[in-house]
Amino acid sequence: MILITSVNEVECSFPDYIFSSQRVRFVEGEYVIIDNEAYIASSIRKVSDLDKPGGIVEVPLITDLPFDGNRTVKRAGIPQINPAAISVKGFLEKYFYPFVPAEISFAGNDAIFEYGTSQNVTLRAVINANDETEIANRRIIHVTNADSLVYLGTTNDFSTQITIQGDETAPLHNKKQVFKALADVGGNGSPASIASAMRTYNFYYPVLYGMGPLLSGATIYNGLTKLVVAESIRQFAIPLNGENQYIWFASPFNNVKPVFRDNNGFDVSDSFSMQNMMVTTSKKYPLWTFGYFVWRSIAPTSVANKTFSVIYP
Repeated sequence: MILITSVNEVECSFPDYIFSSQRVRFVEGEYVIIDNEAYIASSIRKVSDLDKPGGIVEVPLITDLPFDGNRTVKRAGIPQINPAAISVKGFLEKYFYPFVPAEISFAGNDAIFEYGTSQNVTLRAVINANDETEIANRRIIHVTNADSLVYLGTTNDFSTQITIQGDETAPLHNKKQVFKALADVGGNGSPASIASAMRTYNFYYPVLYGMGPLLSGATIYNGLTKLVVAESIRQFAIPLNGENQYIWFASPFNNVKPVFRDNNGFDVSDSFSMQNMMVTTSKKYPLWTFGYFVWRSIAPTSVANKTFSVIYP
């Protein structure tokens, strides 16, 4: 038991643990503040319960304990949750200042490349620890290769460079390659694994366009401009420049006739006809042959640095 005299000269008793609690605030000078009341610091003494002198006032425990409310509230809005608290302080802590778990994400964005090409990509994972204090087994896995391990990290910002190839010649070479970053966390007493969103690399056959002479499946790839886009793209702006040449537009995706508009917006679709063509590349990366839907102006024409539109319905 602790005995101490108030500034009003009243002898008071407190439990032994009083000076290790948040009820006490030491100030410079000869006083100490307990439950917002001032006491004389030099009068502090400890006695056993059996030696307690008479006339001592026992200070009762108070329910309005000091609480650090000078903090930004973590919880957004007023959600209907059960904090499962059994005290006022416990409720305030759990409701307004809940444990914020760690988050993991990939830096950068998904990407698309030309089918058959070999690409060096950097997979960088970043962990925002928030309130988490236990983080281990940081890793990147190759989802489309049976969740195989790609890299083990040692810090909350870890990365590795890998080479991927977009074709179907081996299990690691696929038109769609997907990766994920994970880590094991303590979870404030509930261990778990956290995972990032998927990082996806797609490989597509390119759209080919431009102006040139009569071309074949063996010459069209090198004779036109290549544009690598997702299959969902429905509108293209194609810059053209040529004299007495054919206008070409070759798509690997869609056999529906698009609308061709010239630089003035006029519909010139009737000036184009379609033919199926097996397009073949001429180098190791990429090396492929694929069936294209090739649109070509019926007659040669001249276009001086103008942009035409190709629009699929």
